[in-house]
Amino acid sequence: MGTRRHEAMAALERPGARAGIAAAAMWGLAWKGASLWRAAQDGSKPWFATLLVTSTLGVLDAVYLFGVSRRRR
Repeated sequence: MGTRRHEAMAALERPGARAGIAAAAMWGLAWKGASLWRAAQDGSKPWFATLLVTSTLGVLDAVYLFGVSRRRR
């Protein structure tokens, strides 16, 4: 188990690894904010709760924004 932890920590030492993780986090946060805002505006409590507790780097959020929510408008 200690070897895997060491390998994971070593991966963070690679150039750009931390920047990539930060970029992915910001990407997901932007999608999350937009989808939660739209779900609240639509009054969709089930979608709001689902989007709040899942983390899919924006995939489920984009599905809601461009699929489900668009059909409701």
